[in-house]
Amino acid sequence: MSYVYLLSYSLLIGIGISFAVTGRYVFGFISILAGVICLYLSLNRPYIRSNTKRLLQRLLFSVLAIVIICGFLNVRPISTFFDNITQNFSSCSVGGVAKVERIWCSYIWVAGLDGIFVELVPTSATEPNKTYTVELYEKGKLRETSTITWNQPEVNVKAQKSVRFSSTKAEAEAYGMEGDLSHIFSAKVY
Repeated sequence: MSYVYLLSYSLLIGIGISFAVTGRYVFGFISILAGVICLYLSLNRPYIRSNTKRLLQRLLFSVLAIVIICGFLNVRPISTFFDNITQNFSSCSVGGVAKVERIWCSYIWVAGLDGIFVELVPTSATEPNKTYTVELYEKGKLRETSTITWNQPEVNVKAQKSVRFSSTKAEAEAYGMEGDLSHIFSAKVY
């Protein structure tokens, strides 16, 4: 086996590991799996016909290229799907009043559609028709304050509501395709 192939397959496995470390587990798993399969197919296996081996390698390379490009660009449909999966594991209760489901930024910078949105779900401690204060923190510093209220039916079905906070055009461009922003922003409800 050529050292170039060995190096390229090792690089694919390394990219997969880096995706996994940075929280893009789906991209990481697919990259590592494809790299290991390519490495396995590259070994001199007499029972695998060379045409079949080349076809499988090309197919895996094309799938892997798409996965790596999507991973680096953080393609929204895939990353949003993945963020929703990880958010189920990492969503935390704040102040006992509401649970933060997701914090995200609109990539459309038009009045009314722009902003940083905090999606909240009431907990069993939420009182209907009571106005709660929602504070948005950016890297630990208070950025903005808003309010939220749930009525009795919304509390009963645990209806998710979004609270909109202002954002700049630069933030919309930078954060708009990011997906979940809970690593930058946090929210407190009381």
